Amino acid sequence: MTFFSIIKNKLLYKTLSLKIVIILSLIITLNNSNSKEFKKDGEKLFKLHCSACHSVKRGEKDKVGPNLYGVYGSTAGTQSYSFQRRYSSSIKQSNVVWDTKSLDLFLKNPRDFIPKTKMTFVGLRKISDRTSLIKYLRSLNQ
Repeated sequence: MTFFSIIKNKLLYKTLSLKIVIILSLIITLNNSNSKEFKKDGEKLFKLHCSACHSVKRGEKDKVGPNLYGVYGSTAGTQSYSFQRRYSSSIKQSNVVWDTKSLDLFLKNPRDFIPKTKMTFVGLRKISDRTSLIKYLRSLNQ
């Protein structure tokens, strides 16, 4: 190995290391700064797509669909005690825990994720919309 190839390899290593650090810093910064924006967008999306059938205020009555306050982390079909008789058997038997992955799949296409669900919502195509809505629903638990 020549002196110049050693120098070239060290420079390449330093350049790659610096790029990795910069990319990771940007990801962390964007994740933190966009969190509030995602929540705000999620709240708007909830009002637009979900509020006709669901409420999210703690203690508020169920509508056509169950109250979704605290839905993140709960098991499907168990969230609202007063709604128990109206949940579909497919929801009750699904044993799905509402986390980021399951909510994303459900919000993308409810009937594909849990066949025979009573929910008439057709889903959200954009992943950014689903991400925003999930962050909003998750924030209700905190």
